[in-house]
Amino acid sequence: MDRNTRTPEQQRVVDDLKSQFDIDTEGILFLNREKPLEPWLPYDVLETIARQSGKFQAIEEHCINIIGVGARVEVVHSATVTDPEGRTYTRSGVARLGEQLENEDTPNEHNLAASRALNAALRAAGFSPLKAGSVVLDLRLPPREHAAADQEASRLEDTKIIHAIAREKGLVKDASEEGGRKDMSGYRALVEELFGTTTSVGLSPAERAILINTLRELPDPAKPREPEAQVA
Repeated sequence: MDRNTRTPEQQRVVDDLKSQFDIDTEGILFLNREKPLEPWLPYDVLETIARQSGKFQAIEEHCINIIGVGARVEVVHSATVTDPEGRTYTRSGVARLGEQLENEDTPNEHNLAASRALNAALRAAGFSPLKAGSVVLDLRLPPREHAAADQEASRLEDTKIIHAIAREKGLVKDASEEGGRKDMSGYRALVEELFGTTTSVGLSPAERAILINTLRELPDPAKPREPEAQVA
């Protein structure tokens, strides 16, 4: 995306980021249709902003696997940020080979997965590259106790996202739609197809990231057609 395809308002957002952090802005995209002024930042931009903030002892990222899941091939990256107290936040990010973004661009899958992993790790640490006043969370836990707490927080956050997207995609139907019982058959069938189990409880962080990405790429459920107006 360049100056010719951004709106004037989006370009002002990009120019502001460049002025603050002296970054290469060519890869910055605007993919959120509901929030058209919210930029998507590639990995190198995220890393530069996070390092310039001075709020992290270390930032690490690497590709941990390329996994075939059914007919899909997923690139899996992991990112870890370490705060001033030595607490680490590790998150996974995935991208499907051949995945297209909402603007129909086909990005480099490794950059996309790395960006998703680092963005998630930064969010877990309470840091937002787009908010100058963001601060790293002070959980008041020593690093050893924090590690277990953060792993559980990551699992709970992923589970919440998984269930929300599954409902949005029509794989989970509320009780009112199925005679008093919530229908999760579509969701369970997808999880079983991908991982051989019907629940996300025992999935690894990378597997949860794959499930989230798979759900996000599913088409939205068809809306019922409105009845045609009767002609008198």
